[in-house]
Amino acid sequence: MAQLDFATSEAEASARAAKFLAHDPFPSVPLSLLSSAEIHDYVRVTGLLHPFNSSGLKSASYEAHIGGEFIRWDENGNRIDREVKKGSRCVLPANSITFVQVEPYLRLPNYIAVRFDLRNTHVHRGLLLGTGLLVDPGFSGKLLIPLHNLTATDYDLDATQPLIWMEFTKTTFQIKPAENEASATRHFIGFPPTELNISADAHLRKANAGNPIRSAIPAAMANAQASAQEAVSWARTLAIGTLAGVAITVLGLAVALYTYFGQLHALVQNAQSSSETLNGRIDMISANIGRLEQKLFENSSATEQRMGAEIDRRFGGVADNMEKRFGLVESQTRSSADSLQSAAAGQQSRLNAIETELQRLRGIVEKKR
Repeated sequence: MAQLDFATSEAEASARAAKFLAHDPFPSVPLSLLSSAEIHDYVRVTGLLHPFNSSGLKSASYEAHIGGEFIRWDENGNRIDREVKKGSRCVLPANSITFVQVEPYLRLPNYIAVRFDLRNTHVHRGLLLGTGLLVDPGFSGKLLIPLHNLTATDYDLDATQPLIWMEFTKTTFQIKPAENEASATRHFIGFPPTELNISADAHLRKANAGNPIRSAIPAAMANAQASAQEAVSWARTLAIGTLAGVAITVLGLAVALYTYFGQLHALVQNAQSSSETLNGRIDMISANIGRLEQKLFENSSATEQRMGAEIDRRFGGVADNMEKRFGLVESQTRSSADSLQSAAAGQQSRLNAIETELQRLRGIVEKKR
């Protein structure tokens, strides 16, 4: 079977999309984020993007250019609406919201969801994409994207470069879990038919009932400026009265300070007089203390002399008595020692006589043997 080529018209892409809305032509592709090869196959067969340029493919995403409606409201609430395409000059005023469409028409099957966001180049320059990033399976139509220029200067959008990137994820559509707890009836909710293939005007009427949609920043800035001018005017009116009030306040403060310092000077003089009186009393008390110390010293010296004489008298008598007693004891001791020496000499004489008698008896015994 020959491979299908890319759809060459919106009608052909629509027919492909209807044919493969609930039928996956590549059931072997896992349920996951699609790489560039699978994006290429699904777009070619199902017509989910038209027009499509393979140069916009990245490893797992597709970059799309601006193309379609360009809508915003000025500061007076007037609508500015025009058609833009790749390469058109698009200027986004400072602190504004602008609604733009991207070039490809999306016709998503029930098993593929899309996520998208601004390219990092725009984000880093202060541009913000203000919408949800997920497009549910089954959606059909052009994306209408609100762009917020948060900078204080106009943003000149380079329409020759892609505006957004898109990634494609294969979902679990028509998967029947094998577990017993899974519901036998699969509760898949398709995309609401009333929201398919609607125009940019229909989107905006649904969002804000056709009223202008503008950034609140310019109005807030204008209110702030008006409040500042009113404050300046009020301050100028109040300035003269304020200066008079300040002068009266300063004068009153000066009078109060003069009175206060006069009272303070009187208190200082009283304190000095009291201090001199106190110093005189202290000198008198110091002199009395000196005289008392002198008398105490004199009395103390006399008492010490009397006590010394009494101690010498008493200890002198005790010494004489002790000397007499020690002399008597010494005399008695010497007499006893002499008596003992005499007795010892008598005992020694008797021992010598006994020893002589023993020797004589030994001689007699020896002769008899």
